[in-house]
Amino acid sequence: MRLHEVISFLKSMPKDGLPKYRVAVVRNITVEFCALYLRHGCAQLGLDCVVSMGEHDNAIQEAMAPDSHLYSEKADLILVCLGADPLAERLLHEFNSLSPEDVASEMDRVLNQFQTVLGAIRQRAETPVLVHGLESPTRPALGILDSQTDGGQLGAFREMNRRLRELAASHAACHVLDLDLLCLRYGADQFFDARFWHMGMAPFSAAGAEALGREYLKYIRALTGRTKKCLVLDCDNTLWGGILGEDGFDHIAIGHDYPGSAYRDVQRVCLELNRRGVLLALCSKNNEADVLHVLDEHPDMLIRREHLACLRVNWEDKASNLATIASLLNIGLDSLVFADDSDFEVNLVRQALPQVTVLHFSGPPERFAGLLTEDGLFDSLRLTVEDRHRPAMYKAEAARREAATQFSTKDLDEYLGSLEMEAAIVPVDSFTLPRASQMTLRTNQFNLTTRRHNEAELEEFLHSGGDILTISLKDRFGDFGIVGLAILLYKEGDCLLESFLLSCRALGRGVEDALLCACTQRAAKRGAQRMVGSYLPTPKNEQVRAFFPSRGFAPLRELPEGGAEYARDLTPYPAPRHIRIHRSSVLIA
Repeated sequence: MRLHEVISFLKSMPKDGLPKYRVAVVRNITVEFCALYLRHGCAQLGLDCVVSMGEHDNAIQEAMAPDSHLYSEKADLILVCLGADPLAERLLHEFNSLSPEDVASEMDRVLNQFQTVLGAIRQRAETPVLVHGLESPTRPALGILDSQTDGGQLGAFREMNRRLRELAASHAACHVLDLDLLCLRYGADQFFDARFWHMGMAPFSAAGAEALGREYLKYIRALTGRTKKCLVLDCDNTLWGGILGEDGFDHIAIGHDYPGSAYRDVQRVCLELNRRGVLLALCSKNNEADVLHVLDEHPDMLIRREHLACLRVNWEDKASNLATIASLLNIGLDSLVFADDSDFEVNLVRQALPQVTVLHFSGPPERFAGLLTEDGLFDSLRLTVEDRHRPAMYKAEAARREAATQFSTKDLDEYLGSLEMEAAIVPVDSFTLPRASQMTLRTNQFNLTTRRHNEAELEEFLHSGGDILTISLKDRFGDFGIVGLAILLYKEGDCLLESFLLSCRALGRGVEDALLCACTQRAAKRGAQRMVGSYLPTPKNEQVRAFFPSRGFAPLRELPEGGAEYARDLTPYPAPRHIRIHRSSVLIA
């Protein structure tokens, strides 16, 4: 998108009702153009991005000053944009004059500057930080010889970036943006602009600024819980080339020769997404038996029936089928990404279901595999055990739904008992903290407050004397992993239920009552006299509006925008009889 189009869009963009997302920037380079593309991308996510830009080459002073723009208004993200030139000027422009000892000394100096900035930020704020990696020289000082040794200029920059990643990992909620990867993806001559650099210390071209803005957006998507959960694929000319109903089983294009090899690459990317927890589904206008025959029998297919969490192959309109898929998987429409080659189907879904993200597979098929990942729709900043097991968990859920058909609606208790559920309720630890943070970021439906917390904020709750409890669930069909979370804070005899949430995978099983039971036990053990909780309404959590009143909590006061605060004496809350609960000893009153 051209820069003038971005500026025009931002000027005309209605901001009323959009939540603010504040980004504070410290830098030694000019990144204003990148910020414009970032604001444009945030608007597509439903966020009004407000960027606070620091003074040029003033990063250390701003990081250390308690009253700097980094801290005066609580930022949602801090960007640290320190370019290699001028930060590592001698390593860039005088490398051949430096002794090995000089090189090592300069590398230490550069890393110490990063440490000073990041350390100062972390002393004053828990805000997530995204720091630019150092861009490696594209024309190294030793020419072709440089790549033959680790002791050359390229080796020095690679080592500094490795150490920068280690440094970032030592600070909570600190992440590194890989500029070398972006440069590799777009090409150095397209990504950088020497004229812009000499005129205004702006190293990135217009295309590079757009690419960097989109890369920022990937991190914001992950930090705000807007990562997508399910990739829904059309079949004809999307999963394979050709039309199955016309070309037949033997003549669709899938295999090792072009164009079939391009569709095979699409399937490879889909399976890699699946292995990191993304659900796969099909939505196709076709005869179901024919599609299943391809999935089960075609020798060149990589995606098989067992990889699919859901399959809707019929002659109904795709908007309705997508709504059904979301319902069957118990996820929101805004968790779906739909890939299709048809102009008609793509436009229908965009119009009927604007919450669904649509990828239009148009043009040559060799482009399609890249479309699946270029915007980072499924990217996250942590990969937990639950993520890797999620596809299997949804398969187990399908088996549960099948088992449920054997019981009438009057036999709900009997059905729940037949599942042989077991729950483990324990305090969060260093291994489960990433999953706990992920749940606050991504859980929307059964979430009483929808407060989002990074790992550093959760650790601060613990350090200040609070409790964070997780509940894991398994039954005779499989293991759900961690499905629920409660944050308990204590003040003047009250236990404040700061957050209480449950994964949509565990709804309707009484798991929330098992967790609430443990919360009341823990609060009583800590000496609290009552439990106080809030319901803060969002467009997605209407189903939990009556949670507190239905469990003996009395209203205390109304909160803005239809919210309310409730309280309950810490008399024992009954645990559900159909769940066998394993409690940590710290929970037992």
